[in-house]
This record gives sequence, structure tokens and C-alpha cells, in this order.
Amino acid sequence: MKEWIKAQYRNGCTGFVFIGDIPAAWMKVSDSTFPCDLFYMDVDGEWSDKDGDGVYDSHTAGEGDMGPEVYVGRLYASTLKYGREEDLINDYLRKIHEYRVGNLTQRWGGLEYIDEDWYSMDVHLDEIYDGNVTRYDYGYRTTAEDYLDKLCQGWHFVQVCAHSYPGGHYFGTRPTEAVCYTHVYVYSPCNRTAKLLVGCDDGVKIWLNGEEILFKNRLGEWIPDQFKVTVNLRKGWNRLLCKISQEGGKYQFSARFTDENLNPIKDLDYQVNNPETHGRMPEFIRSWLLNGFYEDKPERFYSYLNTNYLGVDEATVQPEEGEYMGGKQWVRYDSGDPYIDLDRYYDGIDYGVTYAYTSIISDREQTCQLWLGYDDGMRAWLNGEEILFDNRYGGFEVDMVKINVTLHEGENHLLLKVSEWMGAHGFAARFATPSGEPVDGLTYVLEPSPITYIGTWLVNGVYENPDIDSRLLVD
Repeated sequence: MKEWIKAQYRNGCTGFVFIGDIPAAWMKVSDSTFPCDLFYMDVDGEWSDKDGDGVYDSHTAGEGDMGPEVYVGRLYASTLKYGREEDLINDYLRKIHEYRVGNLTQRWGGLEYIDEDWYSMDVHLDEIYDGNVTRYDYGYRTTAEDYLDKLCQGWHFVQVCAHSYPGGHYFGTRPTEAVCYTHVYVYSPCNRTAKLLVGCDDGVKIWLNGEEILFKNRLGEWIPDQFKVTVNLRKGWNRLLCKISQEGGKYQFSARFTDENLNPIKDLDYQVNNPETHGRMPEFIRSWLLNGFYEDKPERFYSYLNTNYLGVDEATVQPEEGEYMGGKQWVRYDSGDPYIDLDRYYDGIDYGVTYAYTSIISDREQTCQLWLGYDDGMRAWLNGEEILFDNRYGGFEVDMVKINVTLHEGENHLLLKVSEWMGAHGFAARFATPSGEPVDGLTYVLEPSPITYIGTWLVNGVYENPDIDSRLLVD
């Protein structure tokens, strides 16, 4: 096929449409393999399959260059189930002919459907359609369902900018041209002067107990602790409301309280529910011994939780900091955040599991619940008894599982085993009463470090506003 295209190119052809299931060339890129019609379009470049496995692994300029000399399109219907392939193809070709001779018409106009990663890209459809172009780039609303709806509105041409793979498109939902709100209750055991340290991308407006304390209407990247403001925390509960603006690209925000010398404050507590109606919420376990990461093959994902990587009875392990099991060391991990971010700790590694252990001291035998959230799956043991086996693939949700447990008087041993496919990897855990109150009489052998950055917020939004000057000003 490639030689035939070269011959037609030498005879003056500038492009080709493949009708039917014409073979595709496959190209290896990093650790993935993709169909690549650039193989046909680049008639003077050099493509090589060094290991002879039928997949090209090298593309160089050869005697020409690496760019396309001809265009290649594909038209096939073998995967469609609502008609015979030849009938569907012929019907499509008939419609093309009717359009060209003027019997079918379509309004002159284009749609630029821009997913959030391409928000800042200028597609230039106006150079074809002048002012008859609609650009849709609200990143929080660019979804697969919305894209299909827009396709049915009768466009002459649609340019979609989104992450894609051989099987389709992938749409993200990161906000653009918008604001959102975050809120948290902050408990202080005394009246005190403190510092609030804030980082944001893009701008921010903040109120403490109803008083505006910070306003930065800006465009710029997130820098931790970039803005510092002196505040007064009341004894008891305080209300912290933040409004964060976003133009495009990354959307990030961080906040933390320190003393006047920028040291962490050890006795502050945080919760999202109103303490007047919900009381005080149970605290998350933020200090753990970690053992991992144990890499495995992607195709064995649903076997990860059944595989013993430690080499000892998982149910009964009671490790000490620095001890080796499974060829890896148990390392203490202190988090200022309720979410234990294993993906960040292990530098984004995929396909495998991590173990996490903690020891709980109860002043009496008592029944309560263990609330867990995790990404992806989890297996859990308490005092040698398996209390959870959730062999799943899916994202994190806080308190997604609530398990009835019994804590013995004295020391109790909790082991978690968290599986990972790709992307985010982590968990959060806390003990609570069935009604959501703290469990009395609990301490931890690994005493938690002070909370640094506020890790749990109640979020509201997003609210789109294309006017950058008024985003933070409009309620």
C-alpha cells in the first residue's frame, strides 16, 4: 500500500481516502503502541521495525523529511450495526455528491469545541468561516455527552481539541473562566493572633468570620504561601471562606495557619460540617508506617490484593519503623493532610500495591466504625481479622466505606493494603461512632504531626464568568 501511494504521489496525487478496512501501520511511542497514518502520509521519510515484531519503532527523515507530503483519510463502516457496510458507504458517497452539485446544503459555519487542556489555543476557524464560528471552551462543561449534543446542531465543520486515543476522545472537566468557593470551620482553643498563608492559581478573595481579609485579583501560577495576612482567631469555631478565580490551565489553591513566627499551630482542628448542627467531627489518622511500592504487571490488577508481597502472614504483621519485609522497609509517613497521597510519595508510580500500618490505643473495649476512602481498591485487617476486601478500580471518595469494628482495651493493630492501577493512589481513614462523632479514649502510637495545609474543604461551584475583572467581585 505504501509503495502504491508513493507511485500515485509521483504522478501528482495530493491525498487519499481509504474506503473499508485498509491496514494501518502501528508505531511504538514510549511504552504504548498506536495506529499511525502518518506512515502513509510521509512518503519520503524512513520507518523501521528493528526487532521485526510488526510494529514500527523508529521514524527518521531518511532522504527527505518527517512531515506529511499527502493527506490520508479513512471511511469505513464495518463496526456499524444498523446497515450493510456497502450500503452505508454508498449512501455516504451519494450525500457527498448531492452536496457538491448543490442539492444538499449545510449552513456555513464552524464549531471550535475546546477541552480544558487546549483552552488557550487559537484554532483559527475564522480564517475559513469569518465570523460564523462558535467557540465552546468552558472547561467544566466540555463532556462527551455535551460534545455529542453539539455535533447534532448542524455545523459545516467541527474542530475538536481533546485528548484522544485509537478508540475515541477523552474529555476532562477542569474549570475555565470561572470561580469556585471553598469553606472550612477552624477550631482554636483560645483567642490568638495568627498568620494565614495562601497560594492560588489564579486570584483569590478570603473572608474570616464574615470579614474580608485578603483580595488578590490576578492571573498567575500557584506558589505556596505566596500571600501572608495577619488574622485574629477567636476561641472556639471560626469560619473561613475562600473564593478562587480561574482563567485556564492549572487550578490550584492552598491555605494554612501559622503562629506569628510562621511555625505550625499544633492545637487547631478543622472540619467541613457546621459544628452547631453536627458537633465535632472525628479526626483522620495522619501518621502511618508505609511499606511499598510493589510493582506488578498491569494485566494482573485484580490479583494484586490476593498476592502476598510481604512474605509473612499479612493479617498478623506488627511492624516496627525501619523493619524490612518483602525486601522493603517500613517507613514512617506523617501527613498534614487527611488524605494519604501515595501517588505523590512514590513519585507517580503505577500498577501495584502499598501497605500502611498504624497502632491504636483504646482506654477500654468498645465498638465503633472505621471510615475509609481509597483509590483504587483496598484490603484491611484489624487485630488479625480481615474487615474489608474491595477489589475495585475507581477513584477516591472520603468515608466511602463504613465498617463496624470492635477495639480491644489497649493496643490494636490496623493494616491496610491499597491497590493501584494508574493515576491517583491514596487513602484516608478515621474511627467514628455510627452517628459520626469522635470515638472517645483513642490515642495513636504514631502521634500525628500538626496539620500544615488545610486538607479538607467544602467546595461549591463552578460559576462561569468570562469577564476577568469582575469574577471575584460578583457574588
